[in-house]
Amino acid sequence: MNNKKKALIVDDEAHIVKVVKDRLEADGLNIITANSGEEALKKVSERPDIIILDILMPDINGLEVLRRLKASDATKNIPVIILTVKGDNTTEKKSMDLGAAEFIEKPFSLVGLSEAVKKILNRI
Repeated sequence: MNNKKKALIVDDEAHIVKVVKDRLEADGLNIITANSGEEALKKVSERPDIIILDILMPDINGLEVLRRLKASDATKNIPVIILTVKGDNTTEKKSMDLGAAEFIEKPFSLVGLSEAVKKILNRI
């Protein structure tokens, strides 16, 4: 039985997915990836413990994905970290109002992201 925590990384930029995946795997997490909002909504059935979510994606944007996750009894308690280049105050406020656990602006520190993930996972 594997008791490792599982993270879902959602970003349409492959290099972002790779660096975040590599870092979180080094931290001991199992990783699931998705490169679109639609794919993310399907992959939540794999029951991640945390989601790292981009906002700007080609199909369903991250704020809509977040809204849908928080509206569903099955996924509303999964913490979501927004990781986005769209780092204005309005977007950050909307993300937090929708239930994001953390808002991190790109470019970002892998160490900072790793620490945020650990902090959140230690609370659940």
